[in-house]
Amino acid sequence: MPHYRSPSKLAEGRKLIVEGEVCRESNVAGRLVNKRWMQLFGSAVPTIAGAAVEPPLLASYRSRGDSEPSKLWEITKSCSVSEIEPGTFHLRTETSTLVAVVAGKYREVEMSSFTIHFGFSGLFAAESLRLCFADKKAAEEWHAQLSAAVRRAERMSSSGRFGSLSSTTSDVGTEAAAASAPAAGSSKASADASAAAPDGAAPAAAAPSKPQEEAERVLRQWQSVRHVNGVAVYAEEEDGDGDGGALMVSAVVRSSPQECFDVLMSNHARASAMMLQGDEKVLEVVDKYTQVVMHSFQPGGVVGRLCAPRELVMLRSWRQDADGTYIVLYQSTNHRKAKPAKTGLFSWRAPVRAHVQAAGFTVSPLLPRYTDGGPSKECLVTLVMKVDLGGWLSHSGLVLRLGRSLSEPILRAWLEPMLLSVVILRDKVEQSRFVVRPYSIGDAVEEEPEEPEPSETPRPVHRTVGRTTTFLTYSGRRSQDLKDAAIRPAAAVTIGMTTVAEAGDSELLESVPAARVSGDGKVVVAPVIAEEVEAVRAALLKQQAQEVPEDERWAVQGTAARRYWSCPGTADLRVRGKGYLTHKKKVAAAMPMFDLYSAELVEVDEPMWHMARYLPSVKYCAAPFMFILQLMVPANPPLSLTMVWTSPLNPMTESLDTLCAAWPEDQSGTVRAFFTNLCEWMQGDGAEADAQRNKKFKLIPRIVKGSWIVKQSVGTTPVLLGQKLATRYFRGPNYFEVDVDITSNTVANSVTSLVVGAITSLVVDLAPLVEGQAEDELPERLIGSCRFEHLDLKSAAYLDDETGKIYKNDKMQ
Repeated sequence: MPHYRSPSKLAEGRKLIVEGEVCRESNVAGRLVNKRWMQLFGSAVPTIAGAAVEPPLLASYRSRGDSEPSKLWEITKSCSVSEIEPGTFHLRTETSTLVAVVAGKYREVEMSSFTIHFGFSGLFAAESLRLCFADKKAAEEWHAQLSAAVRRAERMSSSGRFGSLSSTTSDVGTEAAAASAPAAGSSKASADASAAAPDGAAPAAAAPSKPQEEAERVLRQWQSVRHVNGVAVYAEEEDGDGDGGALMVSAVVRSSPQECFDVLMSNHARASAMMLQGDEKVLEVVDKYTQVVMHSFQPGGVVGRLCAPRELVMLRSWRQDADGTYIVLYQSTNHRKAKPAKTGLFSWRAPVRAHVQAAGFTVSPLLPRYTDGGPSKECLVTLVMKVDLGGWLSHSGLVLRLGRSLSEPILRAWLEPMLLSVVILRDKVEQSRFVVRPYSIGDAVEEEPEEPEPSETPRPVHRTVGRTTTFLTYSGRRSQDLKDAAIRPAAAVTIGMTTVAEAGDSELLESVPAARVSGDGKVVVAPVIAEEVEAVRAALLKQQAQEVPEDERWAVQGTAARRYWSCPGTADLRVRGKGYLTHKKKVAAAMPMFDLYSAELVEVDEPMWHMARYLPSVKYCAAPFMFILQLMVPANPPLSLTMVWTSPLNPMTESLDTLCAAWPEDQSGTVRAFFTNLCEWMQGDGAEADAQRNKKFKLIPRIVKGSWIVKQSVGTTPVLLGQKLATRYFRGPNYFEVDVDITSNTVANSVTSLVVGAITSLVVDLAPLVEGQAEDELPERLIGSCRFEHLDLKSAAYLDDETGKIYKNDKMQ
């Protein structure tokens, strides 16, 4: 209801027209009335010359002795007063409304009543106030005075004397013509009209000139009719000819007009469709400033299930005025690519074509005196729209004939989301400045990768790949692709830098060792030494001679089902850059140094150290080196989650120069820094060496898809596992294993339990690395990375610790 709390006192200069005890119907329960003391005041006389006259006011007091009214209503030309009618009402006495309704604490009274409709035409016009009187004469007096107040408001409004937010659509020339109408002519016309009036009749109003008629005809009031999410919705007065009736919302955005305009006009799937909250499709680009777009939209809830979707085909045009204001206009049109769907009894869910009678955004900067000579850092975004939803929701359709109580909730469900486009635009622009944004909060929302800073090294192009088939990775299984890569003629693995003519073949790109894409779209192959090719052939011969037992062949490729894990490449992670010790800035991670070989999910009777002893994927792998990470997951029964990465050379036995020669060095020098750090980190055995390793071994977790709670609990901050959790290191002839007992820390245990409980709905990335703490150890580089997608923990294999054998789970395929 368009009432508002009173200010400290009523405006001065008002005449008290009538007052008395009135019963007002409750907004909560029909026919339940409360006693109030009410006063009707006339229009306020302005104290400043030229000021607008304020409309009459109806004031309500809880009791006669109150100094201030509890509520006020403005009586405007949009109001109407119904006829007086008798009826039975429930008078509440000395109890609350809730008690009166539930416990029946009221008495039935016969009263005369009438209703004041604050019938501001438009969507939100279902506001009314019913006044009841025990005395019929009192009802007649109040009815007469309120009706007279409405008539006075109509006369005052037509003369333009009421102060209001108005819509003026006349052009400058018309207004100037109206303002320059000769005063003498007007006075003469008034005198002539007075002389021609019959006796006893009021003199006719002077006939205004044509420009004046046009100026007054297009001057309409805007009234705040509703607040949605803290934003006022204004409705424009609609006249008898159907003009007006538009809706308007405005919001201040703490950002530049240019940024708001860019988001508004963006065709990105998540940033576009700002106007209609639906799907947007650009049908045709006419020119830089004009496009033909189609929106399809449908509200949620019951209304969305009962009504067919709506679609709009519009001509969208924009311009920028000299003062910096952006104006985006929408106008309905037809297009050959979007013909209206045929509707009928058997196609009632077909989209209905709606019609935009008037719609547009304005993005306005601050006035120059508020910008301190610089660009505007704030703007005012306004949406004005008048839409005919078509079908039985149209202005002449069935819904409007059902009455306000039924039609308006339906229309609100359609139009409110469109009006809230301004709120969404504001939130999207303002909240994009923060580190954690609500647009990645919801369940199953995938984050977009952060754009690199201009000063950073551009993020390398990469693909999300599964098991690598690079011939530098030696698989323990009999892979025909691997054999083909190993026995490829020498011409295909020329020593030194080789350029492959075409980069479109994905199989070739997978088989190229440490391939990277150059700026011209070609694939550049890393230098390979001849001894490595011989090592590959020797390894394959050894593998062929070695028979894997039948009952363990299923586990050679990993005990975790292949559909649950993959290699995400860089995983959009960030690591310490070259100058981190000085400026503390991180950079986008480069591709991992080692290839993901297998993932293991094993159920154990109790946490097991040194898991590599039992894994067939490790036992029968002919790779020169494997890096193994085992996470002891708190579950019932306990689980072992193990990841295995392979390398073409063994960092525990090869020299630094030999290692660096096997990988292409990048501009940042990550390869030499990586092996300098890794080789030193793996040296030594015993408690003292393990203590040093604990200070540098890190794991970066990342929830790619999942709920906001899980994302915030896990985070993406690298964790020094050895400083927080029980960590042990094991060395084999061709592997180095790190085992982490998550159950050893209460906080980590609770966070992991949270992840385990929702693991089937999550996509999780894990990437180990050794922290760079000196200049020659920077920039950092990932050892490897692994992505688990919707992992089913019930598919875990079982380890019999007595026999040391792993048994396949029936769920694993």
